[in-house]
Amino acid sequence: MADWGGVDGCREGWVLAVVDAARRIVVLRVLRTFAEVALETQNVSLTLADIPIGLPSGESARERLCDAIARKELGPRASTVFPVPAREAVWADSYAEACRRNEKILGRKLSKQSWGICPKIREVDAVLRIAPKLQERIRETHPELCFRWLNRGKIIEDPKRSQAGRRIRRELLEQWTTNLETAMKQARRAHRTREATPDDLLDAVAAAVAARLAGEGQVKSIPLAPERDAAGLRMEIVGI
Repeated sequence: MADWGGVDGCREGWVLAVVDAARRIVVLRVLRTFAEVALETQNVSLTLADIPIGLPSGESARERLCDAIARKELGPRASTVFPVPAREAVWADSYAEACRRNEKILGRKLSKQSWGICPKIREVDAVLRIAPKLQERIRETHPELCFRWLNRGKIIEDPKRSQAGRRIRRELLEQWTTNLETAMKQARRAHRTREATPDDLLDAVAAAVAARLAGEGQVKSIPLAPERDAAGLRMEIVGI
């Protein structure tokens, strides 16, 4: 019996969700590092993570095609696909230096939001560049694409942090899993809200469900023929 994983970054590390073939959530907890995620999912068939994998750089100074396609697919929710920084900016020591490097390579400075996620991108980039074969079982996704697929191709326009948006996403996941409420309660008892918000937990579960469907051939990646970055990592998003 195969298991499938979903990962979402959170304040204290990474939320890992694992769903089994019976659609049960068998894991929903916070891990501190992405290296732990890689270790914990070594027996999982496929894990989808909401984090950029494969980065533009001075050697490939253009926007990732997968991001452009994802924005087009998401329409009114296109802004949730943020501009991925150049690798040189991700590894900068300061926000000012990151802005300078990114503007030189990609023609734009970084937003504070993009800089805020750079430590997470850096962590994943380091792990996958050391062990690039991990990308065969750990691939990138985007939660809004996952939810759109689970919603039969309809975009959820309500933001996930709104009451209506959270309710819609939760109800969708209840249709695709057998024990969402119990798993959420156990995770919230184990982890304080400042460690992992309900949104983080739901996004991780959505990614795990999408991984199961991808394993069954129902969900594909964009673009169908992925580009590779200067380090040889595929630049793709699974969830369409």
